[in-house]
Amino acid sequence: MISICAAHGGALAGGAGLMAACDLAVAADDLKIGFPEVRRGLVPVLVSTVLCGKLRDSDVRELFLLGELISAERAQEIGFVQRVVPAPQVFSEAQRLARTVLSGGPESVRQTKRLLNLHVNVKADQRVEEFIASHLQARRSEEACEGAAAFLEKRPPNWIRSTGTTP
Repeated sequence: MISICAAHGGALAGGAGLMAACDLAVAADDLKIGFPEVRRGLVPVLVSTVLCGKLRDSDVRELFLLGELISAERAQEIGFVQRVVPAPQVFSEAQRLARTVLSGGPESVRQTKRLLNLHVNVKADQRVEEFIASHLQARRSEEACEGAAAFLEKRPPNWIRSTGTTP
């Protein structure tokens, strides 16, 4: 099965992670993408298994450590999305890509997807248990509690209060 996403507006954290997990991504020219986990006291562990195999190390570091939003054009530059189109055309472009995939031989497409997944999964599978443990630890941390509270209260997080230290 091939997955194609069409996104506009904003894709943050989990939404951006879903985009990253797709085989192909079409972005509207108004799309903003970001991984603000560090600003919430969290760690983007799960999506790291996808993005570390998909993007250059320096681009993943920029996305994860800064937690800033990037434009659709920047996302295309770094390989996060394959197409950027005007917002009204995002869904039709995703459908066009789907039709293009369907024009290939079904078994050839299936085997090609299998081959691509094999290369990505070999890297990720070696550390899955470590990633899961890290994810669970981050979710239970004092920083995660302070980050969530700050987000809900629409205020900057007070990292000193939550951990006693500054980053």
